[in-house]
Amino acid sequence: MGGLIEVFTILFVTMGPLKVSLVFAEVCKEFDPKQRIKIAVRAVLFAGTIGLLFILAGKILMELFHFSLAALFIAGGLILLVFAIRLILGTGRNKYVDLEDPDFEPTHVSVYPLAVPLIASPMGIVMLTSASAANSDSLNILLLIAAVLLVVMLIDLVILSLVATGLRFIHPQLVNAAERILGLLLAALAVQSIINGLIALGVLESVAH
Repeated sequence: MGGLIEVFTILFVTMGPLKVSLVFAEVCKEFDPKQRIKIAVRAVLFAGTIGLLFILAGKILMELFHFSLAALFIAGGLILLVFAIRLILGTGRNKYVDLEDPDFEPTHVSVYPLAVPLIASPMGIVMLTSASAANSDSLNILLLIAAVLLVVMLIDLVILSLVATGLRFIHPQLVNAAERILGLLLAALAVQSIINGLIALGVLESVAH
């Protein structure tokens, strides 16, 4: 039971609603509540599918594409860092939502940036891949981890649905300020992910933090 609680805690921190809610509020502020809920459902389904894929086939994917957990740490950290910088500078919003573009589809934002890299975050994907590699010979353990992931995805959906319906009560300036703070925290998380990858490769030595 203790192991499952630890897995839940890690997944909640890395793939839970804390990071994605603010960006969801900003990106979806121009849409009506029905569109927001549709985007939330798609984002959670897409992120959950990615998570399940890495749980059930993480070790196979690592062997097939010849990448290590260290490489996953670094690549995911770089992607998250680029996103975080754009979030801090406020340069990314129009990139995601362009209502004047006739080809723009609101649900596109459900994949990027909501599902990836915010819900299916680099740290979360690394954790799931590591769990898959460590327990590849135990289907029962992998299914338990998958069940915990689904619980976290359900929590994400509930929180995002609440944000979708209550967005009109949230002051835009509050969201804007909180988004900058979130960007700084995500940047720190991204840098730590890169450092973890470099430590795993032996480029850097691990230090207490």
